[in-house]
Amino acid sequence: MIILFLNILVHFCLSQKQDEILLIQTPNWPKPYSGQLSWKQRVDVEPNQGVAVIFEQFLASAHDCVIACPMSDDACSSICGDAMDHGLVPKILRVNQSTAFLAMVSIDQNDGFPHSGIFGKVISYDLLDDSFFDCGSFIELKDGQTYYFISQNYPNTPNITYSSCNISFSSNSRKGIRFAIYDFNLDYASNFRIYDEEISEDVSGFATEDEPVPYYFENGTANISFSFSDKHSFLEKRFYILVNSYEIPTSKNENCLATGLHSLKISEKVNFGTPDFSTEIYQNNLDCNYGFTRKTQNSYFALAIQYESEKCCDTMNVDGLSKYEEIYQGFQSSNLFLSQSENISFSFQSDEVVGATGFTASIQHIDCSCPSDMVLIENSQLTSTGFNEGAITYCPSLNCLTNLYFNQSKYDLIIHVNKFKLRSYTQTDDVDFINILNPYTTSLANMNYKNGQVQSILGTVSPLTVQFHSTNLTVFPLTQSGIGFDFGLELAEKKYVTKYIEFSETHTFEDVSNMNLNSSETFEYKIKGRPGTKISVYFFTSLQDKIFVDLFDGSSTLSSPLIDNRALYNAGFQGYSTFLQSSSEYAILHIRSNPKYLNLEVLDFQAMITDVTIDSKSNCGKSLVYSMNLGSSGNISLNGENCQKILHFTDMNYLQNSYFSLNLPNEINLNVYFGLSKNNLIGTGQSSLPPMIFSNYLLLEYSYTSQVDITFTSGISASIFATTFYPNQTIFLTSSDYLKTTMATTQQTFSIQMLGGSNVQTGLSIEFLADSPNSQIDIEWERMFQNVVTRKSLNGVTSSQKFDSCGNQVWITYQSPPSSGNGLYAKISQANLQCSSSNVHFSMFTLIMFTILTSIFV
Repeated sequence: MIILFLNILVHFCLSQKQDEILLIQTPNWPKPYSGQLSWKQRVDVEPNQGVAVIFEQFLASAHDCVIACPMSDDACSSICGDAMDHGLVPKILRVNQSTAFLAMVSIDQNDGFPHSGIFGKVISYDLLDDSFFDCGSFIELKDGQTYYFISQNYPNTPNITYSSCNISFSSNSRKGIRFAIYDFNLDYASNFRIYDEEISEDVSGFATEDEPVPYYFENGTANISFSFSDKHSFLEKRFYILVNSYEIPTSKNENCLATGLHSLKISEKVNFGTPDFSTEIYQNNLDCNYGFTRKTQNSYFALAIQYESEKCCDTMNVDGLSKYEEIYQGFQSSNLFLSQSENISFSFQSDEVVGATGFTASIQHIDCSCPSDMVLIENSQLTSTGFNEGAITYCPSLNCLTNLYFNQSKYDLIIHVNKFKLRSYTQTDDVDFINILNPYTTSLANMNYKNGQVQSILGTVSPLTVQFHSTNLTVFPLTQSGIGFDFGLELAEKKYVTKYIEFSETHTFEDVSNMNLNSSETFEYKIKGRPGTKISVYFFTSLQDKIFVDLFDGSSTLSSPLIDNRALYNAGFQGYSTFLQSSSEYAILHIRSNPKYLNLEVLDFQAMITDVTIDSKSNCGKSLVYSMNLGSSGNISLNGENCQKILHFTDMNYLQNSYFSLNLPNEINLNVYFGLSKNNLIGTGQSSLPPMIFSNYLLLEYSYTSQVDITFTSGISASIFATTFYPNQTIFLTSSDYLKTTMATTQQTFSIQMLGGSNVQTGLSIEFLADSPNSQIDIEWERMFQNVVTRKSLNGVTSSQKFDSCGNQVWITYQSPPSSGNGLYAKISQANLQCSSSNVHFSMFTLIMFTILTSIFV
């Protein structure tokens, strides 16, 4: 990416004349910089010379780089980020050609903090003798200028072995000399000494392994004497030293913000640091000291600090922030610290040469107590302890549980998330989080930096518990800090839609479904069972976090305890249904949608309420209700004396033409009731059951001494239903609107064919078993695929009406307006008529065609 960038732009750069001094520096140098960098330059020097870029300061954002390329772009080199902060990073770029392309660019977004910046200059060197100094030289240091004392062939080992080399430096007699060693690596057989008339300093080994090393000489002159051994050829020998003169101060400078001792009360905060941080460099010769104390037990110090100083020589000593004394120097430190120390002190000192960004800090005494429980009688507010816009952060190692109590009979509680910002830095999977729990300990919302936040959380029962957890980490990047949370607490008056249910010997089951859940209403069912019974609620749809269901064990929403509903969030809804049960004949059921899903999707909830309980002594099975999804099938075993079983399928679209189909063993008697009422017996065995029963409930009643297995299927019927039967068999039919209140016109066609027979046909008989007063029924008897024998049109029918006619096939066309009554319930059987012998036997072609028709329309 870097090479491509330079290759595209380099031809638009102006050449640098060799007699000009070219400086490379960030905008507004020596002031701190921030923002993106974009600078480029072509440099041409004499033939047989190369181009080098050497740096006095290189403290930059990690993606801010200086890049040097030769004419061919396959040997580019670069330095990025905090080069002066790392002893192993070379402080030079070299191009071994007479033309170099240079750029100072941001190759990605920088970190946004102010940095001391980049300052360097471009020099040429002899490709045949790449030395940056001559032994025996006398260097007169100029005010404000830096002499770069760099080993030959740096950053590689010199091409020659120095047996002895001496360099002398001089400044004005009122000035000292500073030697800032940024990169030093010699074997111990070599020697390197800096000295004057009074002081002598020996430098050896890898002297800059930990930090750069400064030496100060105040007599105005100093010397360097060194030699390189020829031993340890595997070791890369080198040094990089910046030499400056400086004015010797008469006193220390204390021009910093908020120096001195401070005793902080809870929530009190002090801002301190160097003046004009981020826009000006700090002054030389600073000596700024700060002290902070606290007394409260359950509290912490929180420190937010941005720090950057000249790497070699300006430092800040920190005591009390951790168990060790810490020294800050160099590259930007932008961190948040939490400390239980009662005393923290800071001492910042700068020398007489070169300034840098400096530091800005805020320290606050923060409370670690947890918010107390709240009893809400009006709208209120809940915040993390110490929360305000100026807060630095919250405490570590918190596990606060705050209960919010409210009148659950009258109100819902809505928690509005006004402010939410938690710390995001973590060394493990443990993160800071806020978990909002209902009385069942089911989580309504779990928020952390990963999953973001929600707009609001609804609680329908009291209390809601706000759990606030923070990790035990005490050091964080400043960009990943957080100030806690601010929640608005709104008491929203419940809007009830109430229904009273009282069970009796003839009314033992009640369906609960098809509510207008895309509203803010609470659907309330006040239930009374028969004396000595218990109320059971069977559930057919998953709650997830979309539907709130609260079941009160008694007749009062204020004084009755809640029945634990956690099983509803983990249960599957195929097979034996999950249910909740009261301890007496009274219960109250509340159903409410989650407001965050309103108008976003169709919400649905389906359940059944009963006061019937399976007696464990009856051997009737482990559950009263078996449920499945529409379109599925299965087997169920029946056993026991005087037992009931309910079959159910969940149809979230409430389709009128969805149906049950039962397959029973031969000679098994089983009372099958349409829906949930024993008033609607639909059959007692396989021969008396309609092939399709248009209901999502079937009530079975049986007594078996040994196990009986039945098969059931649910599906959606086409508008034309076709089937066959043999003489002496009976077909029962129900329409899709049978015993239903419908909102649309019902139209269905039934085709029934009697197979087999003899030379004398007896015809077909149709008997209506239920009133259908507003329907239009058209009947055609015909010889299959030949001609119509009889047509009959009926404007409504009554129970027990019966019609016979010749023909071996009958077509029944049924049409009924919305909410018209009972629907169609009819029986088709063999008639006792003397009919024409022309109906004798069907060809194989006729049977095949009818089979195809049946497979299409069923």
